[in-house]
Amino acid sequence: MQTTTPAHPIIQPKPRALKPVKNVLTGLIHAVVHEDTAYWSLILRNRGTETTRGGHIHRTRNTNEQLTSAAILQGLETAVDLADGDHLSLYINDKTVRVAISGLSLDNITLEPTIEPGDIDKAIAHTAKMAGTSIATVTPIGTRGLTWAQRDAQRARLAKSHAPVLVSSDASMGRRTKDAGLGFVIDWPEEDPTCVAATAKSPSILTAELLAIELAVKEVTKTIHSRRQVLVNSDSQIAITGINDAIMGKAPSRMNSSQAGIVDRIVHLCRHYNVTFSWVKGHNNDRLNEVADRLAVGARRCKEMGLPIEVRNDIVEQIRESVHLPLAS
Repeated sequence: MQTTTPAHPIIQPKPRALKPVKNVLTGLIHAVVHEDTAYWSLILRNRGTETTRGGHIHRTRNTNEQLTSAAILQGLETAVDLADGDHLSLYINDKTVRVAISGLSLDNITLEPTIEPGDIDKAIAHTAKMAGTSIATVTPIGTRGLTWAQRDAQRARLAKSHAPVLVSSDASMGRRTKDAGLGFVIDWPEEDPTCVAATAKSPSILTAELLAIELAVKEVTKTIHSRRQVLVNSDSQIAITGINDAIMGKAPSRMNSSQAGIVDRIVHLCRHYNVTFSWVKGHNNDRLNEVADRLAVGARRCKEMGLPIEVRNDIVEQIRESVHLPLAS
């Protein structure tokens, strides 16, 4: 029987290669504002290999919240470049950026609600190192930040007053870790009090007390004129004695070189201002000292429990409300 050869041979299709599953990179992006600069850190893991990147953004006319978000976005851009099309599974410590990313429904980015405490500690240490400070994170009460115009207006108001400004700081350390909580209150006669909580890695309670004083002095000297009297108190007698010794040109006693270095920074901050340092007895019904103590203890406990920044803000806000202090503008 004769067969007919088809004019066009049948071509069997080649089996389609299965598209490989994309690699998933995990990590976090953390940012913190120190003075007028936001520092960000990116920790990214890819099949067991860990990559760390960092950078900073200087303030133009942004609030601290806007500056933090801008730094986080810069870190996210770096993460996308490193992923090169692979999927990113990230923890981001900025609520504004998280909400924005969630609204975009990006296929290649997944936001994680929590992170391992060790990872966030590593990121905080990295940002603190770039900032050149022991201060790890500063958590202001509430979420409102001052614009540069508001800061200028505040300076103009404060420049008209000669009433003394009262400042109280305190620190708290647990027994198991080197995480310290810092707190301070600035009692403005013509403004609502300023209340700030912070955390720091500290080898001792004395170092933490000095860091709290440094943080308070740095904040109060941002807005006052040089002739206005500032009264700073702390319940750490060694810290106050060491600072007053340094002001008189003596070497701080009972302090190591690191602690003496913090004292030098405090004295340097005060060189053009009328600042007096005094000791108050702790837990002796001094209103400002009690508030500073509660802020410091609250910041430390939040850190030890690894709570997110939003929860820390809420807890510190509850402390503020419990002592009936108005919220700083």
